[in-house]
Amino acid sequence: MYGDQAVSEQALAETILERLPEGSIGVMDRNFGVFSVAWYAHARNHPIVVRLTDVRARSLLGGKLPPQTDQWIDWKPSRWDRSAHPNLPADACIRMRFIATRVLRKGKVIQLYVLTTLELPVEPIVELYGFRWNIELDLRSLKQTVHLHSLRSTTPDMADKELVLGVTAYNFVRAAIYAAAQAANLNPRQISFSRAQDVVNACLPNLRAARSEQEYTLQLEDMLRRIAQCKLPPTSHRPSYPRAIWLRSNSFPKRKPVKHQAPGTSHE
Repeated sequence: MYGDQAVSEQALAETILERLPEGSIGVMDRNFGVFSVAWYAHARNHPIVVRLTDVRARSLLGGKLPPQTDQWIDWKPSRWDRSAHPNLPADACIRMRFIATRVLRKGKVIQLYVLTTLELPVEPIVELYGFRWNIELDLRSLKQTVHLHSLRSTTPDMADKELVLGVTAYNFVRAAIYAAAQAANLNPRQISFSRAQDVVNACLPNLRAARSEQEYTLQLEDMLRRIAQCKLPPTSHRPSYPRAIWLRSNSFPKRKPVKHQAPGTSHE
């Protein structure tokens, strides 16, 4: 991120594309909607679904930006793409499908501009891109709940161990959530990760102290039952409250008005 060896997120994405199993589909947000990332994915035979910024979408369509369209285009690198990636072939070009559509999310209409190499109908492609939001939720849990936003290690080896153990702990809780959701016939995403993590931490001593396989099974079933009760509310919108005016308290005594006397009069 900083220093002489700093790399961009797009460069890191290219490294990850090399490690993806064959047949994997890359689903990426607008930050990765650049020619270089799409080219590396195409070169490794990975289909992609990538969202575009309004500026880049308008540029690809020659200045036009329709709210609804589904057409194939030839995406060629721009002058900036070639200057930033001089290793691109002279005839670099990708045949891609440009989709413009509107989706409704939480009562709000969102305009989407998507590039893909898939030949599926528009609805499954939009649904596939919608699954990317789960990745954002996972990253939030890893950073905030598992405390991986800032590593406390001071050496590269210890940083690697801290990162691996943190992700392992996260996967352990996620596996428990999945098992609890299956037993309770729930969607795993309906269960709060932070509350499930608290349940796992509270139940681990009892699981370790189990003296028999039967006792361990009973403790495990109790943990999964408690995890299934950690359901998220049906909506993420907080209830609104009526506006109210907070009266300011006065810590000083009120000054009494002074009565003025008429000239030539006195009190007896």
